[in-house]
Amino acid sequence: MTLTDPTRLRQAMTGKHNVTTLAKEIGRSRGFLVMILGGKRTCSQETATAIATALDIPADHLFRPALSAKSSATERK
Repeated sequence: MTLTDPTRLRQAMTGKHNVTTLAKEIGRSRGFLVMILGGKRTCSQETATAIATALDIPADHLFRPALSAKSSATERK
């Protein structure tokens, strides 16, 4: 899953979580979450759901399915 907009995730975190506390709650590292926020990393559906659940927001408000390398190559043709 790919983060649709880092600002949306940061706004959802406001007042409830910072990167460190959210990472702990979802069982991932702070660095992993920073990479997702920076657009350098995608995550599994399970992780996207865990983030959305922790923030009490629908996952599709924050994430969209990531294109696989194979899909990307097909779309470029």
